[in-house]
Amino acid sequence: FIISFGMRTNMGMAKLAMRNQTDNNGTPLHKWSVATESAMDSSFFVGYLITQVPGGFVASMYPANKIFGLAIAISSFLNLLVPGAINVSPYLDMFIQVIKGLVEGVTYPACHGIWKNWAPPMERSRLATLAFCGSYAAVVIGLPLSGCLNSWFDWSISFYVY
Repeated sequence: FIISFGMRTNMGMAKLAMRNQTDNNGTPLHKWSVATESAMDSSFFVGYLITQVPGGFVASMYPANKIFGLAIAISSFLNLLVPGAINVSPYLDMFIQVIKGLVEGVTYPACHGIWKNWAPPMERSRLATLAFCGSYAAVVIGLPLSGCLNSWFDWSISFYVY
């Protein structure tokens, strides 16, 4: 979950760096309205919400570890496309974020499926708690790391690191 949540945190830090980016004339490169920025932020969760319950069914029918790994791999690939999409159009970014949400929506149910099959019954809750702590660790590590990467290099670098 560290990778998954790390990819979620870098957009907020990247937007802060993008606000300061200008062309040669001093014109901001990304002039978005508050509504557009809000839509960019929430578009991931539209897809994420849709696949939570179906993800549980899929994880019970197919190997949960493969579903989890495939979801993280596809989401990581889509994360690489975000900087280019932002430069093309905020709507293209929203589309990619919705697809990322659809893909990542299966990760929580798949993780439960992994522990159901691989962990001893008395250890399941402890191991699941440990696995889900990765989401909190990602925020603690990811936000400062994204901020440092954005200030040292470019706003897009954090999308390639995660």
